[in-house]
Amino acid sequence: MDQQRQIRFLIPPFLLFSSLLWGLQLSSPERAAAFLSSSSATAVLGLLAAGAAALVPTGYVIGTMAISILRATFCLLGRSSYEAVLPEGALKRIWPKLKSSREVRKSDTLYAVATFDHEIIPPPIHEWIVRRWNSFNVSVHSCVALLLAHAVAPFLAVAQTGAWWGTTAFFIMLFGLNAVSAWKDTMRMIEFQSFRDLSRGAAQQLAAADPASGRKSGATPARRNARK
Repeated sequence: MDQQRQIRFLIPPFLLFSSLLWGLQLSSPERAAAFLSSSSATAVLGLLAAGAAALVPTGYVIGTMAISILRATFCLLGRSSYEAVLPEGALKRIWPKLKSSREVRKSDTLYAVATFDHEIIPPPIHEWIVRRWNSFNVSVHSCVALLLAHAVAPFLAVAQTGAWWGTTAFFIMLFGLNAVSAWKDTMRMIEFQSFRDLSRGAAQQLAAADPASGRKSGATPARRNARK
């Protein structure tokens, strides 16, 4: 499993268990202290600290729930996919760059954007997009994890205190704002790249202008700035 997926699958479960422990501390400090001093707490906290593979299934479940919520939300908004939402004209600019014999179809927007991103956009820009997209996913999954903590709390006899809900609302607001910002950055960057000449000849001219940079190094100032 690549590092991006590891982060996506490990951070939300950590927040889920941390939120439950915080809720227990706010509702019953005595029970929280007893739990933390028990052998079971040592095992659970050890798993969290080590980022053990045992957390990956929990992260996968949270991720599946988050994706389902996103798909349902965008479907209600009249969008076929939350992964590729482009303004009018962007798809028509991208399509010729794909060298496809198929006619432009709006239903193929997701596949066109995925191909454009992975095959045509220069690697440094692609890496920037991946980082922003991963930030979006982690933020959304974290929101779901925090809400899931409240959903399972009754089964663990953890009371739903106002302070706990207030803490959850605060972090959901932070994660939500970051998710919206990262999603917009990703879509706007793809749209911006659609205006560029990304043909092989243009790429060779760029490499010739700066032989020391190369496609993999990304050593030019512009590419360094794009990564930030």
